Amino acid sequence: MSPKLCLLFFVILALSLTSTQVSAETIHVPDDFETIQAAIDAAANSDTILVAPDEYVENINFIGKAITVASLLLTTGDEDYISSTIINADADGSAVTFVDGEDRDSFLTGFTLTRGSGTEIDIEEFNYSVVVGGAILIFESSPVVENCIITDSDARDFGGGLFLYRSAASINDCFITGNSSGFEAFGDGAGVCCLGGEPTISGCQITENVTFYGGGVYCSESGAVFRDCHIEENIAHCAGGGAFVVGGSLFEDCFFRNNSATGEGRWIEGSWGGGVYGDAEVISCEFCRNFAGVGGGIYTQGQSSISFSLFFENYAETVGECNGSGAAVFADSGSVSIFRCDIIENQSENGGVLQGGEACEEMIVNSSIIWGNSESNFGGIDPVVTYSDVQGGFEGEGNIDADPLFVNPNDGDFHLTANSPCIDAGDPELQEDPDGTRVDMGAFYFDQVNEEYVNPSSSSYDYKFVLEVHPNPFNAHTNLSYSLPIQSPVTIRICDMYGRMIEILVNELHPAGQHSISWNSRNLSSGVYLVRMETAEFNGVLKLTLLR
Repeated sequence: MSPKLCLLFFVILALSLTSTQVSAETIHVPDDFETIQAAIDAAANSDTILVAPDEYVENINFIGKAITVASLLLTTGDEDYISSTIINADADGSAVTFVDGEDRDSFLTGFTLTRGSGTEIDIEEFNYSVVVGGAILIFESSPVVENCIITDSDARDFGGGLFLYRSAASINDCFITGNSSGFEAFGDGAGVCCLGGEPTISGCQITENVTFYGGGVYCSESGAVFRDCHIEENIAHCAGGGAFVVGGSLFEDCFFRNNSATGEGRWIEGSWGGGVYGDAEVISCEFCRNFAGVGGGIYTQGQSSISFSLFFENYAETVGECNGSGAAVFADSGSVSIFRCDIIENQSENGGVLQGGEACEEMIVNSSIIWGNSESNFGGIDPVVTYSDVQGGFEGEGNIDADPLFVNPNDGDFHLTANSPCIDAGDPELQEDPDGTRVDMGAFYFDQVNEEYVNPSSSSYDYKFVLEVHPNPFNAHTNLSYSLPIQSPVTIRICDMYGRMIEILVNELHPAGQHSISWNSRNLSSGVYLVRMETAEFNGVLKLTLLR
């Protein structure tokens, strides 16, 4: 290319970039347009729509645009604008809709969304239409929604507050309260419903939502991640007062308090999982005063992992066919791993506080504290308990029966005091505590260097099982990396979207540490596949996108 042509090319490029930057505008509602939707219709990608405080009775649709729609919270930081800038759907459809492939460049922040009634759509997994997304419908799109109040909305089938389908949306710092879903004896996810996808929900309060399955949250075959969320005072008439999970989702640093599975409603003959029902992975969470007929704190199915978590004053009592067992954890089937947890003052009417069902294959308890519960700590299965403090004693390597000497159990402070027998008494094969000493029992370790108590699952102390894939999407080859906090038998499988196994990549005992393996997709066609990693303490699934 000649020097003149090169110069012309760069001049045109510079003009193009300048034009793009200049074209981004701020549109004001109601000054420029009376309605938010009219402003969206007129907006171009990269525009910002600023909405003055008022009540806007309308439904808005981002129609695929990469724009920001915000209250004056965006420019002032004043949170009062959240409650004073209202989108009221007036019981006529979803308040906000993302259905045209929106991504992270589509941004909604600073509103109260209310009186949504959902949208009727067809979903591939069902042979009938469903009404979903009372306040927000996100369908095969991945926007960012922040700092919103989502309330007083209902959907006939799924997601009274939010419905996310095959989405990687980010929902941050929202207050999701007083929503409902379902009719007669059906309805899922009154607060949040995730079908497929890998959304991230962080810093949200999900409270006082009511449905039949998953009062606060319902996730099916979703890699959803919930972090730092308060999931409290939700009701599921059947199962999963706080959350109902099928196919694995992650809850980390979350609080499950005062949720209940009530057993109330037509055709319902019991109640299961006051805090969580299903096969979720739980890390560093608190379960307090949740209730169900079985599984007051958690009712597990399949392969479940619970670590660094506190179970306090959960209870189970007879409801219909449910016999009031498993106040902290009821393991219905498969296996459950309970690692470095505090199981404190939970009450089962019958059976054990940690209860195994008839199909439960294995319950592993390691480096945990089980104290002050109802008469029977275990029931329904012979658990493998090691390096744990069990009141009344329990046979197993490293177990003790001694007052754990908590800081202030009457006020719910279960950190260890300096004289606790649980210090340096956990499994010696595990990674050391950050102070360089042997691990302690329980959810909170005592820092012997600084003489203070901390949560061992903090970012400076990683006991987590990790599975990562790069690149993803990929063309023919991709690399899987995984880390193990302890020596573990590991199985890694490649499956299709229906769960049918394609190939076993790993099936052997691995030492603690970092590991990796590459995968050649060979003659497989383009599409989405699953990689499943299983150990005794962990069950994880990631989606792989193969592009030929």
